[in-house]
Amino acid sequence: YLQDRIYAEIWLAGEDLDTYRRVAAAVGPLVRPPDVLVLLDGPVALLMERIAARGRRYEKSFTEGFVRRLRDTYRRRLAEETTAVVRVDIARRDLREAGERRWLVGRIGEALGRTRNHDTATL
Repeated sequence: YLQDRIYAEIWLAGEDLDTYRRVAAAVGPLVRPPDVLVLLDGPVALLMERIAARGRRYEKSFTEGFVRRLRDTYRRRLAEETTAVVRVDIARRDLREAGERRWLVGRIGEALGRTRNHDTATL
């Protein structure tokens, strides 16, 4: 939902970014926005550690500067959203643990309940 926009803002410029924006504006109304967005956030050093631990080939070139810019762009875009946002501080919550995943499912359920009541407050 937001990922393509964020990557476009970071990677595209000039005519390419303009083309992306025109296509997104044409297609956007056809896509139903999500009821809830989940942001996994934390200190850049921890994000880098988790990215390295995943070992995905395409992520090996990610620098701290890129990850910081990506994190900051997500934060800025989510602050503009009217959709409910569940923020997870990965320095406090390790979603590799089953109990933490259950906690997250509960927070998503709460956010869905708020959304259904037309309350878009961030949890």
